[in-house]
Formats: sequence, C-alpha cells, structure tokens
Amino acid sequence: MIYTSEVRSAISLYADDTLLISTSVCQLEKLLHICEEELFWLDMAINFKKFCCLRVGLRIVATTSCW
Repeated sequence: MIYTSEVRSAISLYADDTLLISTSVCQLEKLLHICEEELFWLDMAINFKKFCCLRVGLRIVATTSCW
C-alpha cells in the first residue's frame, strides 16, 4: 500500500491490478492523472476496458465539478 501525502489517497498494487482509493472524486482524478503520467514514461497505458469507478457514502448521488 502506498500513501500519497499531497493527494490524500492510497494506491494498492498486485500483479497487473491497481486499486486507487481517495477521499474525494477530485482527488481521485488527480491521482489517476499522476498514474497516467508515470505509465506514459514506462511505455504503458491504463486499459479502460477493464476500468471501474465506485463511489460510496452519503454523497453517492452528489454531482461534482471535476468531471
């Protein structure tokens, strides 16, 4: 488990799977862009066919300005 200080998020890696955990949708989007940049330098990409986003909690239906 890797914890990032500037985004207040966590990254869990296992084999070819990645789990991104964040306290807000905006922070999750920032974390996703950080991962995309790192993968670009490794000549890799996120497979969006296997990509899933899950939002839980009281604000599950709330809209956000990040998207």
